[in-house]
Amino acid sequence: AAEVACGPVEELDFDVARENFLNFVKNNSEFGDYDFESSGLNFLVDLLAYNTQYNAYYLNQLSSEMFLDTAQKRKNVVSIAKQMGYLASSKKAGNAKVILSLRQVYGFQNIVNIDSGTRFVGKKADGTTLPFITTEEYNFSEVNNYTTEVTLIQGKYSTQRIVVNQLQLEYDFIISSKDVDLDHLAVYVSSGSEKTKYELAEDITLLDENSEIFYLEENYDGYYKIVFGDGILGKQLKNNDVIELSYLVTSGESGNDCSTFRLADDGALPMSPSISTTQYSAQGSEKEDIETVRRNARKLMFSQNRTVTEKDYEILLKKHFPYIDSISVWGGEKNEIPMYGTVYCAIKPKERNFLTDGEKRTIIGKLDKLNVISIVPKIVDPEYVYVTLDVN
Repeated sequence: AAEVACGPVEELDFDVARENFLNFVKNNSEFGDYDFESSGLNFLVDLLAYNTQYNAYYLNQLSSEMFLDTAQKRKNVVSIAKQMGYLASSKKAGNAKVILSLRQVYGFQNIVNIDSGTRFVGKKADGTTLPFITTEEYNFSEVNNYTTEVTLIQGKYSTQRIVVNQLQLEYDFIISSKDVDLDHLAVYVSSGSEKTKYELAEDITLLDENSEIFYLEENYDGYYKIVFGDGILGKQLKNNDVIELSYLVTSGESGNDCSTFRLADDGALPMSPSISTTQYSAQGSEKEDIETVRRNARKLMFSQNRTVTEKDYEILLKKHFPYIDSISVWGGEKNEIPMYGTVYCAIKPKERNFLTDGEKRTIIGKLDKLNVISIVPKIVDPEYVYVTLDVN
């Protein structure tokens, strides 16, 4: 332990610090005859001990918040993970599937459309209602007997308009809602009469000074910030350009378990449809918590955002699809009949036993962007073994 004038610094507890201060003062000849328990000097010793304890606690917390393993505040964990190239996941919207049927369509056009962004209302068993919308256009015609399956996502779209002002010393382009689902974020930039859609940058090795891309970060307040190129890695914005954001604001996990749905936009269809639910709303999730960011940031840095080893697939799929409960990955060469150049992923989603066909297509589409060209990914259903225990 370090030696100072008042003795060894081994503990910073209040009582120990106070005793050390008293021993130091008593051993000084100038105060040898003082009654420290009743004098004003006793108050000063208490004050010094409290100050020592406060400073010790502050410095301990300050040093702890500087490291990924020990940080306790989410903003600090996210900031450290950001240095490793990791973006903490936003809330994810739950989705549901319903079948819409139109009756008595005589007198109307042969094809009836329901537009993307059409609003629905979902209802839980406890009576709670939540907004849902469609994300694509659906058609009703004689071909499908005026009946079609529609996918709904929980939330509502919001728009935001920002004018670039480079005269400001500091300017950030911040999404105004913490409840945004980044999977449903669209960014447009208008320069004069030209409007261009910008894409999220995923591989900086493919960028140049004209690449129309943006980056995403989470700031200290928990809001997501959009960063554009600097004229070297991505196109730089000009003064008075207009940024238009369209994004989904969702309730996350609270949007799960809606069982019945009704159309909220009365004019969306020429008549009220019959709606039956084929899949309750599910897969909604909250923003990544501290422990998940702490664990995934380190693993994603090791995987370098590529799928080469079996562990890479597990890390990246759990990162991009939070509704995955567990996953098993193996190479096709391990099959009883070897399938070289193939990787198999058996995935169990949360609250269900199997993925839907649409979810499998979405996962395959994501893997196609990350995969080595020569590897073919396949999503298979897990096989369950149920064990009954008879314990005497």
